[in-house]
Amino acid sequence: MPQWRRVSPRSANDEMAGVFTLLGAGFTGVMIYIAVRDAIKGGSSLLALLGVIAFLASLTTFSYQMFKRGIYVSELGVRSQELTTSQTFPWESIHRFKVHRTDPIHFSEEVLIVLRDGSTVPTPVRYPDDPEITHENVVKHYWAGPTVCRIAVDRLTKELAQARSRADYDT
Repeated sequence: MPQWRRVSPRSANDEMAGVFTLLGAGFTGVMIYIAVRDAIKGGSSLLALLGVIAFLASLTTFSYQMFKRGIYVSELGVRSQELTTSQTFPWESIHRFKVHRTDPIHFSEEVLIVLRDGSTVPTPVRYPDDPEITHENVVKHYWAGPTVCRIAVDRLTKELAQARSRADYDT
């Protein structure tokens, strides 16, 4: 089974999703403990507790899926993990990666996977994807250094070069 490594930097949204995942898992565990304790004692609020547990389990699952969003690589290729779906592309099918400017006025960007057939595949890596970056201060952040999109494309380009050199070495 391949080991998938994340190459896209985590944003503040990803970090918050991780916090909610941990909190949701903790609260779900506490509610399960309370439900079992009440069931043993013969409490009558078991149905309400089960509803709360179901809600917390759903919140935890959603938060975990938000936390997993990003771009991953392995020896097999590149995986773009969205909220509910993922797409895996073998290295042989990838031509390059690029940063696409979606809104030049607000400096919005996203990472695209360019396939050998010329088609492009959007990924969940976008900028700004940070709640602290507003339209008023996005220019300052944009020119302050590389954006998450540029960092991801740099890392993916290096991985693609390594995969191509491995393929050339194997032949």
